[in-house]
Amino acid sequence: MGITVTSRWKVVDQDSARKWGKISSAVWTKAGASNVRVYQVMTGPNVGNWVFALEFLNLGEFGQAREAVRATPEFREWTAEAAKVGNVMMDAGIFETVAL
Repeated sequence: MGITVTSRWKVVDQDSARKWGKISSAVWTKAGASNVRVYQVMTGPNVGNWVFALEFLNLGEFGQAREAVRATPEFREWTAEAAKVGNVMMDAGIFETVAL
C-alpha cells in the first residue's frame, strides 16, 4: 500500500517558496519520503496554488518521518518564514494507492 501526502499552498512569495521547498524536500527525503514532487495548479478555483506531494510506502513510515521532520530546526524556520511572507497552507490530504 503506497501513501501520498499532499499540502496545497497559496504562494505569495515564490522566491521564499522555492528556497524552502528545496530545503523541505531534502529534509523529508532524509526522513524517509521515497519521492517528493511539487506541482502548480493550472485550472479551476485554485489556479496558481502549489501542491507538495510526498510519497511513502505506508502510513507508519509517514508517521515516523513526520515526527522526525517536525523535530528539525528547518521545520521551525520554514513554517515561521511562510507565515511571515504570507505563504499559507490551504489544505492537506493523505491518499492511498489503489490496486486495479
